[in-house]
Amino acid sequence: MPGTQSQVTIQNRVMRGPTGATYTLTDDDLLWLGRAIYGEAGTKARGGAAVAWALAQNFLLVGRRPPRVATFTALIRSYCQPVNPIWADPNGAKCRAHPDACTPAKIARRAQMANMPWNSIPASVRDIVTRFAAGTLPNEVLGLVDWATPRWRADNVEIDGNFFGRNPNRTYAA
Repeated sequence: MPGTQSQVTIQNRVMRGPTGATYTLTDDDLLWLGRAIYGEAGTKARGGAAVAWALAQNFLLVGRRPPRVATFTALIRSYCQPVNPIWADPNGAKCRAHPDACTPAKIARRAQMANMPWNSIPASVRDIVTRFAAGTLPNEVLGLVDWATPRWRADNVEIDGNFFGRNPNRTYAA
């Protein structure tokens, strides 16, 4: 359960979870994190930090033997709709099931996010990513691993328009 101290820590690009699992962030991970933050939170500092920490905690806390996916980039791309390839095709299964989420403008925005070079990501977002990788970015979503734009549970924490929480149907490492 969420507490007063983070179960996931980061220092000099190395993320550590409560099971002893570690993961070293790559340049590619940081690029995709920047794209995801910009796509999910825009340039909002608190929202961007919350997205970064929720992803890290999801990566190292969800599942029986975290990390359950091979790379942080793989988690980012599968979790974050703005950079998720299954939401990029207007004729794909997700878009057919949710056409309101796949307007031409939304598809174009996803393509822009997924192809944005590091230098095109706003400086404020690059700063969030850099401080996150260094381990100096404050974590306001301790233990929270999920988010959605609408409130999806009563105990969600709202930060800059996203609601952060824990899905009770998941298996947690700690």
